[in-house]
Amino acid sequence: MVVEVIGTEIKSGSFTDPKTGKSIDYNNLFLYCTKENTYSSEGSFGFGKSLLTVKIKNTVENVTSVFGVCLSADDLEGMIGQNYNVYYNEKQQVDSVTLFTPPVKQKKEA
Repeated sequence: MVVEVIGTEIKSGSFTDPKTGKSIDYNNLFLYCTKENTYSSEGSFGFGKSLLTVKIKNTVENVTSVFGVCLSADDLEGMIGQNYNVYYNEKQQVDSVTLFTPPVKQKKEA
């Protein structure tokens, strides 16, 4: 799926699980994106763009696996306004994020 990144955020901290009483740490990278929302199917339809939040566990190993490199704050800021392909695995977790490169149109011969 091709998305345009409009914001990035890292959220980390801890909370207490109300069921177990245990403290749970979290550290996530969020990509806030827009995606094309133009479709028509069986009475449903959409126009323009819709918002999408892409959540990625923020560990060095996972970020490197998803992006191919470990990202710095400058890298995250540089993503704003760029288009990316987001791929999900069979568990609907983010598998990879790559910079979108539009296909090159072939010139027709006269």
